[in-house]
Amino acid sequence: MVYCYSLGIFNNVPVNSVLMRCNSIMVSYNGRRRSRLEIVTCILNTCAKGASITKIMRESNLNYTQAYRYINSMLNKGMLKQTSSNNKKMFHTTRYGYEVLETFKDLDYLLKEKALKEDNVKLDNNISIPPGISNNQVCKYDIYAKILKSSVKGVTRTRLLNILGTNTPRLSRYLEELVKKKLIVVETIHYDRRIKGIFKVSRRGLMYLKTYAKLATLLTKGTEDKLKTLNLKEEKITGISGIEHKIVTVTINGTKYAVKKIKSIDGDRDIRLDVFKFLVIVNDVGLKPLIMLDKSVNLNRNLKEVIKGFNGRIIYHSSTY
Repeated sequence: MVYCYSLGIFNNVPVNSVLMRCNSIMVSYNGRRRSRLEIVTCILNTCAKGASITKIMRESNLNYTQAYRYINSMLNKGMLKQTSSNNKKMFHTTRYGYEVLETFKDLDYLLKEKALKEDNVKLDNNISIPPGISNNQVCKYDIYAKILKSSVKGVTRTRLLNILGTNTPRLSRYLEELVKKKLIVVETIHYDRRIKGIFKVSRRGLMYLKTYAKLATLLTKGTEDKLKTLNLKEEKITGISGIEHKIVTVTINGTKYAVKKIKSIDGDRDIRLDVFKFLVIVNDVGLKPLIMLDKSVNLNRNLKEVIKGFNGRIIYHSSTY
């Protein structure tokens, strides 16, 4: 059993240290920042047999606002479903959520040197690795995968420094961890004295890459499947100004959104103008904005903050949808 430590007040009683029980796959919270992936899988494990918001807060060591932010995101992606019991909201892990959780456990077990059937696994050295699995937040699982992918055919420390764009002490720490976990091996080079050694991914490391790629695909699939099932419809709504607007709407988990699709880029300024015009209409009709962006479109941070200020959402989708 792993425990999380927190400073603060628990049940209105001030304490110096509160033991908060987490699931066995959640890393201990000792002051470092946890990745989004670790928190999501902790919530999935907590909701395996159903959990209230209070239990989720306790097990995942989140406050009320943080917990609901994660829960709403996971409901939208189909990882959780909500039920009501005695006028109390309960959250349950879905089949898709279980699949994400089990795949993460496989990934985590590889880092903890659990029993593995390595001899029965056939792996492709040219496996393709997605850019990340934590919604643009780089975590240790992403960094490990990037190092291992770069080491498939052997790589020097200098080359890894250039690929990762990090400093020597940090890279040395990651390499030391990977060697200790038997995900990477060091091969001695005799024909060139300038090279102290070549780092090459092990069979266990290839298993990690395969599991990582599966998890990344699952997380992407969840978002895309949700988009495919969205029931978009066009409506005519009269705003506060008395003007009738023709807008596309969708209802997600009981909340109605006005939808704006952006499929191509004609310049950053054009995107800003389109979004601001849309937000004016949204404000007039009293709905929340939902921006659906093509995967090739990137919004700058200021524009994202403006959309969040309207309690809006941004979803990336394939141009084929």
